[in-house]
Amino acid sequence: MKLKNVLKIVTLGTLTISVLSIGSKCFAANHTAFSMGARFDGINTSTDATTAAECYKKMGYRSSYSTSPTYAEFSGSANGSKRVESDILFISGHGREDGKRIRVKETGVITGNTGNGFIGVNNVNWNTSKLVVYAGCLTALESEKNNLTVATYNKGADTVLGWHQSINADAHTIWLRRFNNSLANGATFSGAFKYASSFTDYTDNRVKDLGVYGNWNTTYSNVVQKSKLANENEQVQLKISEKIEFTEKNQNIKDIISLIKNKNPNFNENDYKVEIYKLNSNDNFYTIDFIRQIDGFNTNSGYNVAVEFGKVTDIFDRTIEVDESTINMKKITIQEEKTYLEKATNDAIIKARSERINKMSSNSVNIKEQLANYYYDINTNKKYYKVFTTIVDSDGDIHVAEFSKEL
Repeated sequence: MKLKNVLKIVTLGTLTISVLSIGSKCFAANHTAFSMGARFDGINTSTDATTAAECYKKMGYRSSYSTSPTYAEFSGSANGSKRVESDILFISGHGREDGKRIRVKETGVITGNTGNGFIGVNNVNWNTSKLVVYAGCLTALESEKNNLTVATYNKGADTVLGWHQSINADAHTIWLRRFNNSLANGATFSGAFKYASSFTDYTDNRVKDLGVYGNWNTTYSNVVQKSKLANENEQVQLKISEKIEFTEKNQNIKDIISLIKNKNPNFNENDYKVEIYKLNSNDNFYTIDFIRQIDGFNTNSGYNVAVEFGKVTDIFDRTIEVDESTINMKKITIQEEKTYLEKATNDAIIKARSERINKMSSNSVNIKEQLANYYYDINTNKKYYKVFTTIVDSDGDIHVAEFSKEL
């Protein structure tokens, strides 16, 4: 089968990292963790919350969670401290278009002062917070200088994690599970982040476009015995004897390709699409993906490259063997694509309105973005036409729906 003879390089986003320390361990007096998620508005983040809570418990925290939160519960106390002021605070829900709020059902956190069921960043003692995860769309919106992630960090939280872009909930759940499981295994924040981002099987790769402020190399767990992460393939890390420079002014993609070729002589750069996520404003941190493509289909095979302080530090081999001669990569017609795009739009609106029917009408939904691609899952030998539709409701909340048609 003939492959496209083009190396595609795409810079998709800026992942902001503010690095304050080389390494430390965070264990405060209360040693508490609180996680929050729910089934609402067409998404289900309750699993995110329960998985996070289980991981934090393994890490030695007095961990609690809620999958049906109210303002009274969230603003209250557990294990001797306010839930919102726990050492680790994890919230998985809907972000807002202006980047200033995260919502789970009818409560959450908002920039500014407390009101209308939301706890205001200004009204929390963030000095007790070692890690805050705002797992929602646009919670680290770059165009908003005082977005929720930045505002929380500026008020005293040690490390805060948010997202620059809109993201599909399914891909988000997988990334969060890998991240928290890695923390529970004793990894530093950097190690857990790199582990979760090293996988090339996310159908919505925007999940890797994050904003991080705080201590990059903090360890949150005193775990002694590590466990293998369930249902995950062992990562193959290529040995790097000489650090390759990679900065905004000197993006040495060719040197990275040469290194991969030295480890894998069968590597052909023309078979891959390259996606570059810029990490911080001084151009020192990047996440780079080499995504295997077969006749215009993205696949779950590839390489991930981590760059820290302007040097390539890690290359992860996530490739999967495939016999191309046995695959029929036929695409659908333009008319069929149009039909599926229309269906994806209608399904997204219905999904977003499913639990907020009294707050949303057909005239109060704005289609913000729609992305479509072809995807081939090598492990299952199944091909899909996928559409990701981002809509904004009348409250400014972001909803991302995935439409998938098996071919």
